[in-house]
Formats: sequence, structure tokens, C-alpha cells
Amino acid sequence: MKKFKKLGLALCGLAISLSTSAETQTWKFVTAGDGSTYAIKADGSLWAWGWNESGQLGIGADGPEKTAVPQQVGTDTNWKSVVSGQAYAFFLKEDGTLWAVGDNSKGIQGVGDGISHKTPTQIGTDNNWVSVAVTRFFGRSAIGLKADGTLWAWGEGEMGALGLGNYANQSTPKQIGTDTDWEQATVGASHTLALKTDGSLWGWGFNDCDQ
Repeated sequence: MKKFKKLGLALCGLAISLSTSAETQTWKFVTAGDGSTYAIKADGSLWAWGWNESGQLGIGADGPEKTAVPQQVGTDTNWKSVVSGQAYAFFLKEDGTLWAVGDNSKGIQGVGDGISHKTPTQIGTDNNWVSVAVTRFFGRSAIGLKADGTLWAWGEGEMGALGLGNYANQSTPKQIGTDTDWEQATVGASHTLALKTDGSLWGWGFNDCDQ
């Protein structure tokens, strides 16, 4: 009888141990780009896996070209969300700062230095970013929304997808017009659609297929 009692206590201890272990692996956010995956744990730490040919996982210059095992991105524990495109990604922190990593073709990282960063690099110094929209596959245009309702654009502008009134690439965020009532934006390969707080919908960029 004592033997069974000891076994029961041992199993109970194992269950508690496994439960505790499971809690430490709780995730609160996940998203995928064209070949890379990003997730944030309940403790606010950021993890990435998949393709890393341009350093888009953010794990540093010594990181492998691809990995099937989640790798922690730095040591910060205040990450909020991630959006990823083709070999690049943007990381948003709880403090409203915006960070970029990976390929920097056509200025898509928004950091203005022309370098393809392999660890998260802050975009400017603003701390009121709410979200960023990019296409997950083709195209390198980014549209960012700030807490004050302003809309900002950077990256590939050759098809007019940035909404800045020209067809030039933009290596740092530039405000789209002066309106302060933007609520959401989404980006295709070469066009953008944005929603205002009054429910009106706006579009710009390449329109060869009436998109």
C-alpha cells in the first residue's frame, strides 16, 4: 500500500512539474511571413524560426540560414506584435516603438541607412506606433499607423503604393497627407487600401486589375 501511495505522490509531483513547464511555454501572439514565423510568449519575449537568408529572424549575423527550432530574438520582454514580409519583418513593442530587421531593399526597413540589419533596429525615435501593414509575399511597401490617427509610408513607391504623390522609394517613414482619422491599412503587392474612423474606404497605387 505504501508503495502505491509513494507512486501516486510521485505522479502528482510529475503532473505539477509538467503543468509548470507548460505554463512557461504559453504563447500570446504568432504570425508568419513568406517563409519565417514569429511568436511572442506570455512573458513578452520574442521568438523566430524558419528562413533566415537575409537575417529576417533577427537572431544576429551568426544565425543559420534557416532553423526549425524557435530562437529567441534578443533578451527584451516587452514585445507586442510582429508583421512580416518577404525576408523582412517589423516588431512593435509595448512602449509604442517600432523595430525593423532583415532585407532592406528599396528602403523597406524604414531606418534610412541602406543596411540590411540582422538584429532589430529601431525606426526613428517615435513611441506612438500602433500597427504596420505590409504584403507577406511580393512588394516592399510599408504603411504604419500612429496613435494620433496619422498614416505613414516607406519602402517601395514605384507603383504609387505609398500614397505620397510620387513614384519614388522612401527610406524613412513619411506622413501620408495631413488627416488624423485613419483607423486601419492593408497593403497588396503594389497597392494600398485604408479605412478611416468615419467608415470611408480609400485606395491608391497600381490599378491595372481594378484592385
